[in-house]
Amino acid sequence: MTQTKIRKEQLDLSDVDYSFVTANDAATDVTAAELEELTDGSETTLHSHAAGGAANGWTISNDTWTRTGDFTFTIASDVTSIFQKGTKVKYDDGAVDYGVVLSSSYSAPNTTITLITNSDYAMVAATITNKYYSYIENPAGFPDWFNYTPTVSGAGTMTYGSETVDFCKWSCHGKTINFQHRIYGTIGGTPTGGIEISAPTSMNLSLPGVFVSTILNVSPAEIGRGVLNTSTNNFDHIRIAGAWSTGSSKYVIGQGSYPL
Repeated sequence: MTQTKIRKEQLDLSDVDYSFVTANDAATDVTAAELEELTDGSETTLHSHAAGGAANGWTISNDTWTRTGDFTFTIASDVTSIFQKGTKVKYDDGAVDYGVVLSSSYSAPNTTITLITNSDYAMVAATITNKYYSYIENPAGFPDWFNYTPTVSGAGTMTYGSETVDFCKWSCHGKTINFQHRIYGTIGGTPTGGIEISAPTSMNLSLPGVFVSTILNVSPAEIGRGVLNTSTNNFDHIRIAGAWSTGSSKYVIGQGSYPL
């Protein structure tokens, strides 16, 4: 018997009705919507979501995600073993959003998942669709950094205001938070303390963390003493050479990492 190969381009599948598919394929977890995308040209590769995750690094979540806040949602079962600290998530709330799990806790009948706060993606009050999670370092489309809005202040009787945040961001690798910031501001009051920048999460210093501080009091810039302050959950920039001087255009640059 002679076999003839037919290319996809030779088939007219525009009128195929996939609505009869009421459940995902048991072997691959491929959805009806994904099958339809193949035929309408919006997708050219059929990704399997079988155990171990798809080729793009994301594993589909078939549970219903119910938004309870900008960075919290619930699932009506115990999924704490799936949504562990540091797990990456991707979802659609009208746009494709990304996040990193800060914590998950179960209290019957729901698991509450809390994501690390950022200023790039906040879960809006909408039906959450196209839900995925990943444990790999760099799943497809995942951002390298997340921006966040810090609280900036001076310690003690020193003030630090009129600040300009050039950047303030974090990334998560496994269960380690990396951070970077550069901020300008004006020092007032009695300048004997340090400049404090809030961290994006609480710091777990049961393992070592690293914080490199660069400051500009008066030109030239100098190395500061960077303190990961777990009591206030701040990055403290302290001038080693003595007290700060009052005035504008005092900047701090920080980078480092700490355990999540």
